Amino acid sequence: MKLAKKEVAVQEIKIEKNVPFPVPVKGAPNKKYPLGEMEVGDSFFAPDVRSSTISGAFAHYEALGLKFSCRTIKDNSGLPLGVRVWRIA
Repeated sequence: MKLAKKEVAVQEIKIEKNVPFPVPVKGAPNKKYPLGEMEVGDSFFAPDVRSSTISGAFAHYEALGLKFSCRTIKDNSGLPLGVRVWRIA
């Protein structure tokens, strides 16, 4: 049995001007890493961390316009030591 769709009269929908778009915020800021304290060009090294783990912490700050990049740092034999994170914007 199909449910009937509720029809909305065009007169009920009003166009509004100058309504500010909300700033998207995904979760609470991560206190484990100093992302919110960084300036463009700053970096830090997080030992024994995977890039996929730390990049998840970027979401809150990227929603506010901050940009980050991270790279896995390896030792001479190719084993991962941790991740270096840069604030790029």
